[in-house]
Amino acid sequence: MFRQAQKPAVAHARDSYSTVLDFSAESIERVEHVLSKLHLQRLNGKMTDHELSTLSARYGAYIGEVIRKLKGGHWESDHPAAGPASYPLHWSDHQSFPLGWCYKRIVTGEEDNVYHKFVLIVLEVQESSEFNPQPP
Repeated sequence: MFRQAQKPAVAHARDSYSTVLDFSAESIERVEHVLSKLHLQRLNGKMTDHELSTLSARYGAYIGEVIRKLKGGHWESDHPAAGPASYPLHWSDHQSFPLGWCYKRIVTGEEDNVYHKFVLIVLEVQESSEFNPQPP
């Protein structure tokens, strides 16, 4: 499902916003930019609940596949705490919910910035394990 769902995100970003998504870590910042525009559409009443669910799933699947490309891992459909159809992505010793990230970003706005989450949760996990500060 997720490999198929991420392709519409690439096409949507390209066709609606002239934005190229190339499955790089850097592309998540471009996803954030698209989601910020979708948030404004939602605020202005120009997005149905169905469109919200569809776009959240598409962009969440895209982010998840970028994580899988970088870290490996696998999708599941349900989670014991988050519930059925929450679609957690399990990678390394972590789990993430990129579909939920995108849903919240579109609904809530900048405070749920997906690029910041991606950097903190995905990219800094590796860096923090390698980070060894020296005392002054």
